[in-house]
Amino acid sequence: MKKTGQLGMGLIEIVIGAAIISVGIVALINSYNIYLNYALANSGNIQAAYLMEEGLEGTTFIRDKGWTANIAPLSANTTYYLTYDAST
Repeated sequence: MKKTGQLGMGLIEIVIGAAIISVGIVALINSYNIYLNYALANSGNIQAAYLMEEGLEGTTFIRDKGWTANIAPLSANTTYYLTYDAST
């Protein structure tokens, strides 16, 4: 027969072990939620980087087609925008 003190110690060990495991699971879930929040907030930055890269590629394409034919005759006081059509 086990003594009552030993039985109580086993129960305390089980409760402490369950508490440690529960804290670990809660910490993992919290870390995952923080990761998701940062990942979703970063999607706008990624989209902006892709748009900036696309604009840079378009500008490089125009430059490579010829400075004197495409860029030199443009007025410095006018605002220009990149547009895409079937040929360029």
